[in-house]
Amino acid sequence: MIVSFADLALLLFFSTASLFLLRKVAKRVGLVDKPDHRKQHAGSVPLVGGIAICLSLVYFLINNPTLIPHSGLYAICMLILVAIGVLDDKFDIDFKLRFGVQGALAVAMIVLGNIELSRLGDIVATGRIQLDSLAMC
Repeated sequence: MIVSFADLALLLFFSTASLFLLRKVAKRVGLVDKPDHRKQHAGSVPLVGGIAICLSLVYFLINNPTLIPHSGLYAICMLILVAIGVLDDKFDIDFKLRFGVQGALAVAMIVLGNIELSRLGDIVATGRIQLDSLAMC
């Protein structure tokens, strides 16, 4: 499926509009990054770029559901993942909970989407790692 220029232009408009709208909401609810000894930026920076990108991708997938297999599952998992990131930005949640949710989402994509994880690629620069009988499906 080829995506039209009109679809991409609408997506650009949606992402830009959501970014500006979310900036105002972020400042109101305190979802901002403040400068400190480690972060050297000037003033408070709203933490909404990832949210705007996520919402734009979900909007695009809703309007183009046949573009990728299991687009609904992908969108739901992405929304949950971004929600955990937002909660972490706001409340600094425990890393074990974040890792647990990320692992559960990966397993959900594998099981519910009937996707097989059969190789890990060259993650340690020694050649491809094949999972063979350890493959998750």
